[in-house]
Amino acid sequence: MIDPKDFQKYATKHIGINSLALDKYTSVSSGYISPTIIEERQLNVASMDVFSRLMMDRIIFMGLPVDDTVANIIQAQLLYLESADPQKDISIYFNSPGGSVYAGLGIYDTMQYISSDVATICTGMAASMAAVLLTAGTKGKRSALTHSRVMIHQHGWRTRTSFRYRNNSQRDSKTQKRIIHHYCRSFRKYLQKGRERLRS
Repeated sequence: MIDPKDFQKYATKHIGINSLALDKYTSVSSGYISPTIIEERQLNVASMDVFSRLMMDRIIFMGLPVDDTVANIIQAQLLYLESADPQKDISIYFNSPGGSVYAGLGIYDTMQYISSDVATICTGMAASMAAVLLTAGTKGKRSALTHSRVMIHQHGWRTRTSFRYRNNSQRDSKTQKRIIHHYCRSFRKYLQKGRERLRS
């Protein structure tokens, strides 16, 4: 069984994540009320937050928008769980509005890099970059619950006053084409018209 403190040590020493960022992630993930559980062990009783307990069962819950901090922590969790046992599956549950394309692609690349199979499950909403991450799971291990919703759109950028779609940068255009290609490949059997349907 995985000890949550081992992950904290791994993330701070090997990955270089600030311990304050880990604490902030845990507090934001758990909302205003920190859900804790009591676990009885042979010689003692342990109290821990529910997300640490899920990690012990190789479950990552992504219920926040994708930004650099969230992406770094999710990547660290994936790398840690793979180093603990590369033969066992890792499950990621999504209920996220998406977020930064480049931060999300870091998670995507890590999911493809590790040798553990990654099961992805949408539990509420996987929108934008979270939808792309949902499709990045191991083939045959991607799913969405009955009332969950998956939404993709053309990626864009935000200024202080508005949200605009990016069409002007070659780099962004290549990124968008890669994402659409990946999405079509992942959901080929569900889409009748492939890329043309995605563009409409």
